[in-house]
Amino acid sequence: MGARPDLERLIFDASIPFEERALAVFRYQRKECPPYKRFCDALEVTEQDVKRLQDIPYMPISVFKEVDVCTVPIEQVPLRFRSSATGGVRSTHWVAEPEVYRRSIIEGFRVFYGDGPFRFWSYTPGYSENPDSSLIWMIEALMDSELCSQAYRHPICKPLDVNGILSNSSKSDPIILIGAAFGLLDLIELGFHGALPENSVIIETGGMKTRKRERTREELHRELSEGFGLPLGQIHSEYGMAEMLTQAWRKEGRRKKEEEGFRMPHWARVDIGHWALDIGHWTLDIGHWAMDIDVPDTPDPRSPIPDPRSLITDLANLYSCSFLISGDRMTVYPDGSFEVHGRVDETDFRGCNFLMERD
Repeated sequence: MGARPDLERLIFDASIPFEERALAVFRYQRKECPPYKRFCDALEVTEQDVKRLQDIPYMPISVFKEVDVCTVPIEQVPLRFRSSATGGVRSTHWVAEPEVYRRSIIEGFRVFYGDGPFRFWSYTPGYSENPDSSLIWMIEALMDSELCSQAYRHPICKPLDVNGILSNSSKSDPIILIGAAFGLLDLIELGFHGALPENSVIIETGGMKTRKRERTREELHRELSEGFGLPLGQIHSEYGMAEMLTQAWRKEGRRKKEEEGFRMPHWARVDIGHWALDIGHWTLDIGHWAMDIDVPDTPDPRSPIPDPRSLITDLANLYSCSFLISGDRMTVYPDGSFEVHGRVDETDFRGCNFLMERD
């Protein structure tokens, strides 16, 4: 199926510099991923032109909504993820080697939480019914791993009977309750019997915008802390998306200063690029490459408008595209951690017609 076990080993090898790993993945995807090849061709970026990480062209993540981003024929691909439908057109991510995703999930979690074992509890309304949910696949991978000593999937719209669940198990390992923010808030409103053990951790995976009142992450964590009766330092966050195979984690309890946020394992990172409005065109500056994209009906094309865009390098996306421009607005701190401030308006890029042509 076109697997590259040599590259699979490479991307998870922390002894090799990140840039060296990224360049090897770029060379592979430049040749084998048709949409990314067309993207590089349109920018006139050859393999020989790219000698540093900052030379690599990053492709808009919205391309996953339009074309099949994969290095092998999709009829041979065993796994597909689709984004939620809240944003309109759904992205599709074809996963040619599920074991790469499984390894990214388990090893990434171990980097931030250790070897466990843990009792994984989940509550995922709105996701459990989606057979193509990457979040559900992630949770199930953790539950099926050696990190897990007990797996519990709480039924939708039912009060949480903590005492009843605990009475059916002799385990004393830490409980990690994971779910989308709106679901966890609903779980508090439904009420629960008993109290979570003191060593429990709540991990919210986002999803604040589906509520009637959108909350900041700080407000959300205070509500979860008070509602579940746990210290604020035990309310954590996960950041991920259907188009990525690596998660970022944010542990409130480990923050020593404000400039610490989400962190990714060593095979992924976030950087910041920008768009500059220039005489009716958007010009994307990434390294020394520039791509002009027509923007019709621009109200004042003479006024430069800086607009930060997050550049995600996810080497676990080995068989799709590892170099993506996200639609999220972020702040990246000097230590490599980052904060997410919400979506950027108009994240779908116009004028990339060469990307829409299928082979």
